[in-house]
Amino acid sequence: HFTAFGIDWLNERWLKGNHPTYLEFAKMWENEHEKRKVVSASPKEEWAYINFVQNYLKHNPSASQENIHKSWQAEREKHKVKVQQLLKEYS
Repeated sequence: HFTAFGIDWLNERWLKGNHPTYLEFAKMWENEHEKRKVVSASPKEEWAYINFVQNYLKHNPSASQENIHKSWQAEREKHKVKVQQLLKEYS
C-alpha cells in the first residue's frame, strides 16, 4: 500500500539530494503505519474534490452523481466569490 505520504517523503528526500535507501523507506513506512493506527492522516488539500465527495457522501449517503456534481459546483462557486472579494480588497 503506497500512499501520497510515501510519495511526498520520497520526493522531499530526492529534491534535497538525500536519496533514501530501501531500508530507510521501509523504516519510515513502518513508523508511519504505526503512527496512523493512533492518529489518522489528514487529507491533502490538493485533493479537494475527493475530500468533498467523501464528506458529502457521509452526510448524504444516497446522493446521486448528479447531486454530488451540482453540490461540488456550488462549493466551487462559493470559494470563487470569496477569492474575488479578497482580490478586490487588495487591489
